[in-house]
Amino acid sequence: MKRYLYDAETKRFTGIVDSDELLENSTEISPFDADNQAKIGTWFDVDNKVWKAPVTEPAQDQKLFMNLSQNVATLQSMIMAQNQQIAQLMTKEAN
Repeated sequence: MKRYLYDAETKRFTGIVDSDELLENSTEISPFDADNQAKIGTWFDVDNKVWKAPVTEPAQDQKLFMNLSQNVATLQSMIMAQNQQIAQLMTKEAN
């Protein structure tokens, strides 16, 4: 029988063993999904007897970069609108 091992402290998945004995820090519940994949950092919730994927959030510098990118895109669209207005004014003056 396959047993899925997890670290005693972090509860993160550490490997698989074939054993008929109940091993400490192991479960018969597979951490793998239907595609036979397990996310990096998957951990075992001992109380609920279920594997959980890690919750990830962007780091502070990633958040700043996303905000900066959004601001640059907004500024570019504003510049394009002003350039169109300038081009229209120049066309009117030329006529």
